[in-house]
Amino acid sequence: MYSLFCGSGIQGVMQSIGDIQKCIGSCSKVLQIIHMPKSEMNEYWSMDSINFLKSKNYGIRFENVSYSYDTSSTAESDNNTTDDNNDNRTGGNSNSGSNIHSGSNIHSGAKSADTQSNNNERHYALKNVSFYLPHNKSVAIVGKSGSGKTTILNLLSKKNMITLGKIYIGEYSIDKINSSVLLSVLGVVTQNPFLFNCSIKSNLTYPYKAYEELLKEQIYLIEKKKMAQLCGGGSSSSGSSGGSGSSGSNNSIHSDIQKSTEDINEILTFLNKEIDDTKKKLNNATEKLKDLYKDFHIDDFLINYSNYDNVNVGANGNFLSGGQKQRVYIAQNLYKDNKILILDEPTSSLDKISEKIVNETLIKYMKGKTTILFTHRLDVLHSVDYIGVLNDGVVIQFDTSSNVLNNPCSILKQILSQNAYEKIN
Repeated sequence: MYSLFCGSGIQGVMQSIGDIQKCIGSCSKVLQIIHMPKSEMNEYWSMDSINFLKSKNYGIRFENVSYSYDTSSTAESDNNTTDDNNDNRTGGNSNSGSNIHSGSNIHSGAKSADTQSNNNERHYALKNVSFYLPHNKSVAIVGKSGSGKTTILNLLSKKNMITLGKIYIGEYSIDKINSSVLLSVLGVVTQNPFLFNCSIKSNLTYPYKAYEELLKEQIYLIEKKKMAQLCGGGSSSSGSSGGSGSSGSNNSIHSDIQKSTEDINEILTFLNKEIDDTKKKLNNATEKLKDLYKDFHIDDFLINYSNYDNVNVGANGNFLSGGQKQRVYIAQNLYKDNKILILDEPTSSLDKISEKIVNETLIKYMKGKTTILFTHRLDVLHSVDYIGVLNDGVVIQFDTSSNVLNNPCSILKQILSQNAYEKIN
């Protein structure tokens, strides 16, 4: 009896310890969410972002882009150097502070040397990467595992921020484009497909529905900003006093408000038009869906279900086979007319027959889009406009596909020979 009481007591203590650990884990997650940095996803779209969406040029240009996953110390060093430079400019205004000024220059030089030393010691996933992919052209980026292909994808989607250099899409630096705007024109297919727990039709039309909701949210945010500006402008006007200086200041304020109001009205007009266009595309979805079902051979397994494309795919597509899930996932990203496609080994989980079908379909849908394809498949290399070769974060070859295949570098030769070996076996 005594042993029974002791055993049950120990079991209760162990269960309590488990519950406490769960609470600690949950609290840690909540704190992470609370302390997350401010996101661009919930900010109103700037005029640059709207002009970017209106533009007809979605060429991609990398200019001396470097990226290190150890970015915290870089930012800290850069901030310290900036603060020192600001101190120098402040100290230079005082004659009596000449000694301090020269001393801060020495201090600034030491900080700059430290920053340079940190940059030299840091491991870069990408190093001075530069290339240009023209609008509506395609490039295959090839390289061994760990060469930096995924890093390029993360930088283009602003999942990671650039350490050094610039990335441009068309005429716009991605720093000037809101993250939600950028993602609205990107179709990203990764090696790990994800589907929602709903019908196949709902999964394919989801990108348009999400875009419509995003537009509606922007209208709400901008209307809110518009009201705030009108109220701010009114209080500034009513609180003004006489005098030529005050009058000039008020004129400047009203001019800024008027320009901002004009921009807001232009943005609202664009957003409302986009919502109308999106609704039309959703209402006329049937024909486009049929084409996708046929092109990706999704129709082959849908005909087995009485409710056709209204069949539920399960949580993360668990009711589908791996090949079926991948095809639906790719079709989802191609259903919306994205201006830029980023394909990361899209056929990695498909058998040879399915891979051939999907590759032929991808080549068809890549036309009229700026496309970056991360692959090492020889069949696809002949179908793109350009080929880039990455090795240890450095672009060692980038040219038209014919030039690269006629004169491949050593890394590409290894990849091509491996392809040939796999094909034989």
